[in-house]
Amino acid sequence: MWRSRSKQRGPSLQTRYRWLWVYVLSLFMLGAQARFPSLLGLEENIRGRLAPVYRLLSAPARYYDNLQLDSGSKQELLQENTSLQQQVLTLQSHMQRFDALEYENHALKTLLHRYERYHPDTIVARLTPIYQHEASPSVWIDRGSLDGIHEGQPVVDALGLLGVIESVTERNAQVILLTDPRMVVPAALQRAHLQGLVHGNGFGQPLLMKHVPTTADVQKGDFVVTSGQGGRLPPNLRIGEVIQIQKTPNHEFFEVLVVPKSRLVHNIFVVVLAESQENAS
Repeated sequence: MWRSRSKQRGPSLQTRYRWLWVYVLSLFMLGAQARFPSLLGLEENIRGRLAPVYRLLSAPARYYDNLQLDSGSKQELLQENTSLQQQVLTLQSHMQRFDALEYENHALKTLLHRYERYHPDTIVARLTPIYQHEASPSVWIDRGSLDGIHEGQPVVDALGLLGVIESVTERNAQVILLTDPRMVVPAALQRAHLQGLVHGNGFGQPLLMKHVPTTADVQKGDFVVTSGQGGRLPPNLRIGEVIQIQKTPNHEFFEVLVVPKSRLVHNIFVVVLAESQENAS
């Protein structure tokens, strides 16, 4: 029992002799190098021969260090990539907003250029489609009586007549579209100088110009404009284009189908004109 405890207190006598031998040999080698410089070449030769062994034995440690470095670099690259992707998405969002603003600016310039010269009393409004009814959807604008809007005023876009103001609140107004079955517009065939009435025929359907004499020179592709009769609408606002000519059952008149030129509910901005204007647009 006592012997086993004493053995656990430190290295054995044999081990101590071995360390002493290493220590003495080290001192001998240091002294030999100081006294015989030629031994330095022998040391370098031995070191050169043992270098491949050292590299081989240290390869696992170097591989592990490189693996840790590569893992950290990969994580940094992934984080940087994620950050760059977020920046790209942010920039794309800003670009989309810029494109939308640029488009709206172009639409406004087009509207004002077309109507401001001949109709100085114009009011630009933003359109808000509200589909209440499939046959006659209603649209609203963000201008009302506080902005000088009143019932009966014509509403146009860059391509032609959209409709007229039907009802007004202080800050908004409702527009009855050209295609509404309740709409009847005094019109004229621009090329033939022939007047008539254009009727709404339902949303998505062509307009109908009734009671056109069969002797009239009407052709597909002719433009139909407002005639100005009745004083409600200015003359020469473009209504649409003739797409079909057909005779009535008694063959006394033509019924002319007209496709609207305006974009109707597919607008961002529209212009509200004064009712009575003598100049054409």
